[in-house]
Formats: sequence, C-alpha cells, structure tokens
Amino acid sequence: MDTKLLSSAAEGTQGGELLGALYLQHRFDLLGSCWQDWSELPGETGDDVSAGVESSRRLFSGMVSCASARDSLRIASQLAPNYRRIHWQRDVKSGHLWSVRTWYKDIRWGDRAGADVKVPWEIARLQHLIILATEYHTRSLSSDSESAAHMAIEYRNQVIDFIAANPPRYGVGWACTMDVAIRAANLLISFDLFRAFGHIFDQAFVDIFTNSIVDHGEHIFANLEWNDEYCGNHYLANIVGLLFVAAYLPVGEDANCWLSFSLYEFISQSLIQFHPEGSNFEGSTAYHGLSAEMLVFGCALVLGLSEHKKQAISFESGIRLRSGRNQRVIDSILDWQEGRREAPFPDAMLKRLHGARRFIEALVRPDGQLAQFGDNDSGCFCLLSRVVSQVSFAYLKRRYSNIGMIEKGQPDPYPLIEPMNPCYLLEMMDSLLGDPFLRDSDERLGWPARIIRALSQSQNLGSCRPVTQNCLLRRADNLPLEPNDTALEQVFTSGSDLHEGIELHVFSDFGLYIWKSQSLYLAVRCGDIGQKGFGGHAHNDQLSIELWVEGEPIFLDPGTYTYSADPNMRNMYRSVKAHNAPQFDWDNEPGDLNLGLFQLGNESQAQVHGVDRHTFIGAHRGYGFNVYRKIMIGTDSVMITDWHDGDRSLKFSLPKPLPYSPGYGWIERKPTGYRGL
Repeated sequence: MDTKLLSSAAEGTQGGELLGALYLQHRFDLLGSCWQDWSELPGETGDDVSAGVESSRRLFSGMVSCASARDSLRIASQLAPNYRRIHWQRDVKSGHLWSVRTWYKDIRWGDRAGADVKVPWEIARLQHLIILATEYHTRSLSSDSESAAHMAIEYRNQVIDFIAANPPRYGVGWACTMDVAIRAANLLISFDLFRAFGHIFDQAFVDIFTNSIVDHGEHIFANLEWNDEYCGNHYLANIVGLLFVAAYLPVGEDANCWLSFSLYEFISQSLIQFHPEGSNFEGSTAYHGLSAEMLVFGCALVLGLSEHKKQAISFESGIRLRSGRNQRVIDSILDWQEGRREAPFPDAMLKRLHGARRFIEALVRPDGQLAQFGDNDSGCFCLLSRVVSQVSFAYLKRRYSNIGMIEKGQPDPYPLIEPMNPCYLLEMMDSLLGDPFLRDSDERLGWPARIIRALSQSQNLGSCRPVTQNCLLRRADNLPLEPNDTALEQVFTSGSDLHEGIELHVFSDFGLYIWKSQSLYLAVRCGDIGQKGFGGHAHNDQLSIELWVEGEPIFLDPGTYTYSADPNMRNMYRSVKAHNAPQFDWDNEPGDLNLGLFQLGNESQAQVHGVDRHTFIGAHRGYGFNVYRKIMIGTDSVMITDWHDGDRSLKFSLPKPLPYSPGYGWIERKPTGYRGL
C-alpha cells in the first residue's frame, strides 16, 4: 500500500467513532439483527466463549483433528486474560448454533426454520476490522493514545479469537469459500492499515496471522466455487480473495501459482460476468454493485503489485486455467510484465469497468439509493464502501418491523449501514478510473477512495472511449401493437414538466431501461433473467417498474428480505405478485419458482418491441401467451397500459404490494410499491 497517502488522512471514517465503540463491545448489526452482543450466549453454552485456554479445551474436545485442536489451544493462549470471546458459530437472530467440531463439508443449513446461515457467515467475513484500524488512526491523531492502543489490542484479540475458534476447515466459517476469500482480503487490508498508521505488532501475532493467511489461500484454491454451467459472484470473490493472499505472501511456489492463476481468472471472469455494456450478468442490481466493487479492489491491487511480484507471474508451469485458455488475456498480462502496457487489463475489460460505473449511476433514484431489481443480500467486499447514517432509534422502531422486541441497549442515535447507497462505491470507481477532480485533489479524498489509491500505489486506469448503448432505439409509437379489450390502464399525473432534461439510459444486455429527468425517475425491467438462463438471483419481475414523480415514490420494487431462513417468504418476494408488473388474479407465475430457492424458470422470454425517449413497449410469454406493457411519458403524466392476446375473459389485477425491504433482514411495517397520486 501507498502508506504515505493513508497516514496523511486527517479525518475519520463516516460513523467510525460510533461503530468503533460498538465493535469494542462485540456488538454487531448484521442482516437486520440490530446491535447485539455476540459475546453473550443463552444458558450453559456461555462458558464456551469465555476467556482462557480451558474454555478452548472444552470447545474443541472430541474434534476429528487433534492437531487442529492443539493449534487452536496454542493460539488461544495469546489472548488477553480479560478478553471476552465472540461466538462465531451463532445465528444471533434465531439463536441457532453450528458446531466448530463439524468438518466444513458436513455443515448443513436450510433445514431448520428460522435459522439463517448467512448471519454467522457475515460476521466471519471480519469486515468490521477495517473500522478498528481507521479508528486507531483517528484516535492517534487526536492524541488519545490510550484509546488508540485499545483499538490495536482489540484488533489483535479479535483476530486471534477468530483464528483459534475457527481452525481451518472446521465450522460454519469455512463452509462457504466466498466468505473465506472476503475474510482473507479484509484481514490483509486491516493489517496493512495498522502498519501504515505506525503500529508494530509483536512477532507471535505476526506469525499466527501469516500462517492463517496461508491456510486461507490453501482453502480457497482447493475449494473454488466453480460451476461448469456458469460462475457468478461467488467465484469472482474466490478469485479476488486469492489474489490478495498471493499478492501479500512472499514469492514462492504456491504464492506464484496462486497469483498467476487468480490474475488470469480475474480478467477472464470480468469479461464473462460483465456484459459489454458494463452491467453484470446475474440479473440483480445489488449483485452488480457487489461484483463491481470486487473488480475495483482487484484492479487496484494488481496495479500496485511490486516489480518482483509481476515477474513471478508465469503460465508455463501447467496451471489449470478454469475459464479456458484465452491467449489474448495471457498476451495482455505478458505485455504488462514486459513494460509494453501500463496495466494487464484488456481494453474490453476497461470498457466494462467504465460501463459498470455508468450502470450504477443510472440506477440512482431521487432518494440517493439504487433501484432494486433481483436479489439483494446487502453484501459488500469492504465495509468502507457502505454509507453509515445516524437515525433515532424511535424512528427506526416506527419504520421497521424486524426491530421486534430488540430494544434493550440499542444505541441512540442508531448507526444504520445503508446497503444500497452507492456514493462511496462511485468514489472508489472514480479513484481507480482516474477522475480528474480526485486526481488533482488528494487531500479531499474520503477513506474509500484513499484505500483504492493506496492499493494501486496512486496509479489509475485512465479514461477510455464511452461505452455505446447496446440497443437499437426504435420509435415505439410507430409500432403496429395496439391494446385490445383486455387492457388495463393506469395514469399518474404531475404538476411538473416530466420531459424537462429527460435522458434515456439503455442496458439491453441486462434488460433494464431507465428514464431520468428533473421530475421523473422510471426504470423498466425487460430482458434476460441472468446467469445464462439459470436466474438464481432474478425475480419474476419482467415488465415491472420503479416509478418516482416529483421526488416521490409511486412504484418500488419490494426487495428480497431473506433467503433460506424462510423459503416461503423467499418465494413471496420473488413472485410476480410482489412486483409492479402485469398480473392476474391467479397463482400462476411467469417463471417457475419450484426449481429451488436459487433458480428461476426461464419461461418468460421477455423482449422489447420499442423504446425511445418517451415510450416503452415490451412483452413476455411467461403464461403461454403474450403479455404486453406500454408506457407513455407525457409532459405532465405517465400512462401505463397492459394487455394480452390470451383468453379475452382473463382480466388483469392490480398489484398487492409486500412490505418494502431495503436490505437483507430489514422489512418496513407498511406495504409499499403502489402509491397513487
């Protein structure tokens, strides 16, 4: 890292002081859990996470691997005597516990109602450690040396606690390679931050830390989430995490192999998982943000590699390249190695990066949040990419039903981590892509952009030619498609000129069309379901819309809310009934929901028939006949007309919206999605 750029930062992270204080208390707000203490356990199991070697001996008794248990006991002996241990195997929302004695391939989830494996996976990413590092720096600058030292001690204890309580390949924290990879990157970034800020760790800790990073690299490489049909964000996370591990470890046989493999796969998967227009292929706007963030971190890391590391990259050792051998990618890397390119990334990848930023910017609604289409699990690669707002707990309780009975001891003001506010992600992308304002004014950089600039050694990828809109615009009002007697018409009026400053953003590879003006935000979903037709993160939202008029929401996509913890609720939020799409008063779905919680039937075959600056016409065949939607944007109104060419006795029904879920585990008390003017 460029430590000079980091050490010159004078301000703290947004909300960092409050978050740091909560993390010192082992309190975490994960996926709608509210701020709960992870050190406390109900009943007799509480002794398992108290401090000391004796508790570790009880915790690991009966483990299959005696060597792992002995290593854990040895590592736990490095904990401070008064440290309260965290229970890393716990779903704090349901109280369900997984066992650290269970081999990672034998871990089961989705078989107990209410138990959500994503909660312990989320804490096992250790993304909060970066906040401890930035708060250490902030408190050091304020001459609060005692408080800063407390941050460093807590960081050391929490890292040792996790490593001791989660021996390699045991327990829920090793069951998902994506989370292992994200954890590895966050461990390394936070460790580097402490060192950049002048902290010196003891050698015993450094040895434990380094050995754990090797364990992470070995596990990732041996458990890649590769799929012959398609690879999504999980595999991309595997690759980026392995890239971090390989970049940080000394040059050696394994590290060189991992670096060569992960760099090649990183570039190849960016070309596969992102369409030429820049949108992600998974059919989800939230997952586009997550994958774009991983691209940014991976690119920055590669740009900052030392010459020694660059020259260690080789494709002559028989490395199995999972994405197939693409000589153009290899040539691009070799040209960079030999100084003929400033970066190893092909032009097609750079265009995708610029397009990914354009997609995010187009998705921003009048309230500053991203429009939700498809799944949203609130995932991020680095917590610094998240905006933290402070709200009163009374407001939070009034608005969200997931607060439930969790009231005692909640902070007020409440630090609310916003999963769909993209301002920091855009800042990081601008830093990587060479925004002139950021390049010329480093003193104004926020922490997210500073991290990217430090990783890249202050290099950037520069500008490239604009990404062209991958769609032939056709004058929709001249098409021979007219509503019949099945039509349902809805009109929404405005006192403002909806045409003033109107812009149309076309993302036909994703299947999303967005109109933005001073008084209008309209997004229409019509196209591929993603993941090469698998649709694992798509919803039955074809022809659905998000609509804002004069800054107020009329139609909102309801979000996701949950995954395997509640399969019925999962499917309710995937259903066409939850979306502002043409629908009928029956139980039929335009895409089969019975193929599994992470697969969607591809029956809809949606297509656009015409689109221009003021009109949209699209259709799908999910019910066995054509269902049409036409949207006309007038100067003072938006008219939506639905019709079909099936049985004329079949009538449309208006949507009955579910409570709005702005992020995984969060759910509003009042239904939203249809608000007539």
